[in-house]
Amino acid sequence: MEFRKLMFAGLALSMMVACSQDDELANGTNGTGTEGDAYMSLSIEMPNTGNTTRAIDESGEKHEGTAEEQKITNLLLLVYNANKGDELQYSHIYNAVDLRPQAPNPGDDKSTIYTITPFQIESGKKKVVVVVNPLDGKFTDKSTLDLMRNEMKLSQDEISKLSTGNHFMMTNANSLANQNQQGEEIADKQDGLSNGDYYQDGSVAVDVQGTKNNPTSVTVSVERVVAKMEDQTANYSIKVNGKEDVVHFEKVALINGNTKFFPIKKIREQGDRTNDYVVDPNFEKQTEETINDFYSNKFENAFNVQNGENIVAKDLSTENRASFYTLENTMIAAEQKNAYTTGLYYRATYELKGKDKGTNIYQYGNTLYDFAGLQEAAKQLGLNLNSLTDESSQAQFYAIGVTKYEKGRCYYTYWIRHIDNQNNTEMGPMEFAVVRNNYYQMEINSVKGIGDYKPIDPNPETPDEEVDSYLDVKVKVLPWIVRKNKIDF
Repeated sequence: MEFRKLMFAGLALSMMVACSQDDELANGTNGTGTEGDAYMSLSIEMPNTGNTTRAIDESGEKHEGTAEEQKITNLLLLVYNANKGDELQYSHIYNAVDLRPQAPNPGDDKSTIYTITPFQIESGKKKVVVVVNPLDGKFTDKSTLDLMRNEMKLSQDEISKLSTGNHFMMTNANSLANQNQQGEEIADKQDGLSNGDYYQDGSVAVDVQGTKNNPTSVTVSVERVVAKMEDQTANYSIKVNGKEDVVHFEKVALINGNTKFFPIKKIREQGDRTNDYVVDPNFEKQTEETINDFYSNKFENAFNVQNGENIVAKDLSTENRASFYTLENTMIAAEQKNAYTTGLYYRATYELKGKDKGTNIYQYGNTLYDFAGLQEAAKQLGLNLNSLTDESSQAQFYAIGVTKYEKGRCYYTYWIRHIDNQNNTEMGPMEFAVVRNNYYQMEINSVKGIGDYKPIDPNPETPDEEVDSYLDVKVKVLPWIVRKNKIDF
């Protein structure tokens, strides 16, 4: 993945309302209690081109996002004093009307610049954090840098609010930590940083010495803190490979959504830094107990509204493109296992060739039958059905080695890939992962056979690299388009 210039989500011109009154100094929290001896202002550059990311798709295709994914309702600017223990020196919440559009720059990208009225601040070395559409109750104009760089656990309702229409939360797009603007790593995180370089904690360095007429400038990029997954299958009735059987996909749900995150993306400090190894708070800590750090991970009655264990399901008969948003979920290669990996969970009905949809299906060995076919085959196979009938329970059939699919209903799981190492015998770093500000487009490519006969909770001992049941999904990973923010101090 290349995360050197990540996005500042789009700013629709319709929401940028210019004010006619005279500009006044922005009111904010100045920790010194004085107006300060230097000036800074915030300007935002919205380029119309994006970057590529090293993931499954290498085509360079990008997606700017929907209007609801792009809109800025409010923006929290936090400035910390790097020379005084990272104490909060200035903060201010800007609304959409505070962002003033200017004419596009000349050139092919036709970038638009948005500015904010200059304000005074104490001079010196600062750390800058920008939070777009901050989550209520979690981020305020008193938020410390420790809050921004340490792990945070959220409820499922709070996670949902991070990706609410017109209110997608975004924070600093930390690239390789301690790098300068040329991408060169800087050994000492406190010294040698130029304006726009990243500190280890993901904040952006700036030395504020500007005057009212010549403010210091620095560029800050921000990105959405959630990943997007979308099923784009065109036809949900798919023939089984090599057969005339048909699988009718009916519902899909997000499974194993992470509940913890770092407000600013954290990059692993050790190892091969060229991999941009993204860290989440469960990093290198996966155990059976940490299954509780994920929501939607209990599949019994998964698609029952009353007993769904927090699983949000989408109806494929009514959803044109079933979309989900969730926190990023990454881990070291050895811990990429079914109980921890984010995926899509499908409910379907399997229809045998020549039989009505909704007919009970029975599997014995590798062969599928309706009940009449099972009775006939049992005579040849020496299978004793005793007094079992087509109305007998799944448990009764299972006891004699037969799997019953009630009305043909079955379940499929797909574990989302971020990077494919093209080696099914070796687990690659971040191969099975979802990363913030990435857009995962899934399409059911083929079906090799019938799925599970009932919802089965994922096994924390099963590696993701094992062959995915009987479902082949084509996945494409795109970056949401880059939005670069220029902050002038």
